Amino acid sequence: MNSVPPFGLPGRIFLRTEDVRVYALMRIGFAGVALYNLILMVPFRHTLFSDAGMFDIDTAVEHSEMASVALFHWFHTPGQVTLLMGIVALSMLLLMAGILPRLAACIVFFWHLSYVERAPVGLTGWDMVLRAFSFLILVSPLGSAWNLRAWWRRAWPPPVQVARYGLVLMRLQVIVIYLQTALAKMFDVNPYWRDGEFLPYYLMSHNARWPHAWAAENADLLMLGTYVALVIECAIPLLLCIRRTRLWGALLGLFFHSLIAVVSRNLEPFLVVMMMSYLAFLNGRDLNRLHQWFTARRPPRRLVS
Repeated sequence: MNSVPPFGLPGRIFLRTEDVRVYALMRIGFAGVALYNLILMVPFRHTLFSDAGMFDIDTAVEHSEMASVALFHWFHTPGQVTLLMGIVALSMLLLMAGILPRLAACIVFFWHLSYVERAPVGLTGWDMVLRAFSFLILVSPLGSAWNLRAWWRRAWPPPVQVARYGLVLMRLQVIVIYLQTALAKMFDVNPYWRDGEFLPYYLMSHNARWPHAWAAENADLLMLGTYVALVIECAIPLLLCIRRTRLWGALLGLFFHSLIAVVSRNLEPFLVVMMMSYLAFLNGRDLNRLHQWFTARRPPRRLVS
């Protein structure tokens, strides 16, 4: 059972314990999604990240919000950028496997911090989500659960309880992502969301997978869809925060982001990244239930005479 943590309410929120396997699942899920995103950027590595591309390192530093591009101070030629991405890919694999996880997480964090500042013209929403989660993974308890060494030896250590502050911060990050996005759409100077005109314009733009004039012909229906999308973005974090409705929040989020991926061009990574973030809302009991569910459906082994 969880012992009573110190520091009053903040201690009860951040220092109560959670199953270390949840952190392991987050570590594996994040590393896999980050590697997927890295692979998508490989064909554009010289254009975005090298001095032979769109702009050189000095220009990037001048226009950087943080006035730093970190790793790209040392890796800025085309060959060096390719080498850097190879090192980062190896670090992501090590993080996924649980080998030297803290060092691997540190390299992965500095990668996300660096490329976001080096190539702001090529950024997408999920790049910022990955940057935030790379920091949260770095400062979280990583533990020794579900690593390659234990799998190789077939010796799984019993799950232990560790402080849950990292998972709480990840959950708060997901909530902020949704609510900040919804509030920005409702109160931004751009009137298209407030007026309900966003979906008709979007579905006729180059961002749509199948742009067609039917969107203009059904503007009234799509106006309703615009407002429903705002309601969904506000509802998902609220449902995820309540244990009894958490599954419904995850399913609603899956439906919402899948629909965005279907009607949009090249937004599939956003679906994958946001589904990864939902893993932070699991707990040890959820993992035990999932294990029992899969075990019950595993076909029995045949006895060899």
